[in-house]
Order: sequence, then C-alpha cells, then structure tokens
Amino acid sequence: MTQHMVGVDLSPDMLESARAKGIYDVLNEDDLLSFLTRHPDRFDLIVSAAALIHFGDLNPVLEAVWLALRPEGTFAFTSYSYDGSDPTAFGASSYRELAKAGCFAHGSAYLADQFETCGFEICEVSEIIHEQSSSQKIPGFVAVLRKRNGVEGP
Repeated sequence: MTQHMVGVDLSPDMLESARAKGIYDVLNEDDLLSFLTRHPDRFDLIVSAAALIHFGDLNPVLEAVWLALRPEGTFAFTSYSYDGSDPTAFGASSYRELAKAGCFAHGSAYLADQFETCGFEICEVSEIIHEQSSSQKIPGFVAVLRKRNGVEGP
C-alpha cells in the first residue's frame, strides 16, 4: 500500500471528485508535465488512467515521468489504440466523438519505440477495452513500465 498519494489535474471538477473519494493526501491543480518536471526523483509509482489520451506525442510525457520517478520506479497508464490505423504512429482517435473531444490514440509499435527511447523497461503491455458503451467497445492498452536503472535521462 502507498504511504503518500498525490493527485494532479487541471480540472477543478476532477479534483473535487478526487477529494470526495478521500484517498489522496495532496491534490494539485496543475499541468501534468509542469508538475512532474518540478518534482524530480520523487515518486516510486505514477499511475495515469485516461489522462494520456489528451496527448499526441508521448515523448514529453515519458521524459517528465522518467524525471519524476525514483530509480526503478514504475509507471502505469492507459491509452486508446491506434493499431487499426497505424501501429507505428499516433493520431486523433478514429472514434468521431473522441476525436472531436481532442482525444488521441497511440499505436503499439509507436509506444514500444517511445518506451525504449525514454529509458523504460516494459513490464507489461496488454490490449484492453478502454471504454465501453451500449453501442461500441473502444480498444486501448494498459502499460506498466519500469525506469531503467543506470540509464541516463532521455
């Protein structure tokens, strides 16, 4: 179990929902990249559920996570799948409503390349149903990465 849990979100409404759960020690209204880069070597575990769908190029995110993790720290996140379009790339979600909302999807080969480039060891990458409604199942990935020991930063 965690000793100290920190939450970060730009949305006051999302922070209020998090506060209502009563599980966070600290909640920060902040941009994810700014927060992570201001807290180097601070976290053993970073979890990002349905947040990286708001980023196209994940390189800046992975670099910020790498910086914020302690040696051999773990990063777990979810992403929409872009494999139906191009597994080597990222782009706007192929689901119209998600694309209109500014959501991105990421190809499995693109993700693997970014993990390697940014100094992460892949512990697990699994295909999942990221979201499901009565009319459709939206595919995605869940990834668990470990910061490589003895690797210079990205």
